[in-house]
Amino acid sequence: MKTFLITGGGSGIGLATARVLVEEGARVVLAGRSEERLALARKGLGVETVVADVSRLADVEALTEQVGEVDGVFANAGIGVFAEFAKITEEDVDRVLATNFKGVYFTVQQARLKPGASVVINASWTVHRGFAGASLYTASKAAVHSLARTLGAEMPHVRVNTVSPGYIATDMFRDNTDDAEPFRRQVPMGRLGEPEDVAHVVSFLLSDRAAYVTGQDFIVDGGLVGAIPA
Repeated sequence: MKTFLITGGGSGIGLATARVLVEEGARVVLAGRSEERLALARKGLGVETVVADVSRLADVEALTEQVGEVDGVFANAGIGVFAEFAKITEEDVDRVLATNFKGVYFTVQQARLKPGASVVINASWTVHRGFAGASLYTASKAAVHSLARTLGAEMPHVRVNTVSPGYIATDMFRDNTDDAEPFRRQVPMGRLGEPEDVAHVVSFLLSDRAAYVTGQDFIVDGGLVGAIPA
């Protein structure tokens, strides 16, 4: 049985990925900041859970110590602050980079990866197209996108890839969106993505089916980046 660690696993893409991996027979450990959400996941999926804030190195070290050796990591934890460039504060920068970049960096660094293990980092479609009002979020995702390319070269004993989701119907999307319709209209496939759409791609990248895939980015966006809807 393979063991996978998922950060930011209490909801959205992380939780959907856990569900897919459990269905495939894996041992899954979910990490997140909300004990309430993790308790629901533990009850619903039978996964192991650890309360951890990946923006704190001490939490990451304790998490990876508790989980032990893993066959794969989905570094999924992330937050968003969306505001005009001129209105972003130092506090905003510190908070977003602490989770979206520092958290990912040390999660991968500290993980006890077996030879042949797979790392998947959650990036964003915004690393491929400018998105007004998202300068901080986009910069943090561009950082981990670049990190994966570098680690793919530096760590030949494991595989490191990214997924770049488009507009996905998660709690974070809903919390930052009053009206989803303008976003839906930008997508050639005519719908927002579901967390499961990304989860199945992550599952593939974590599996032996992707044994010769590293340093790559998989865009899961319904055509948002690459096509203009009719």
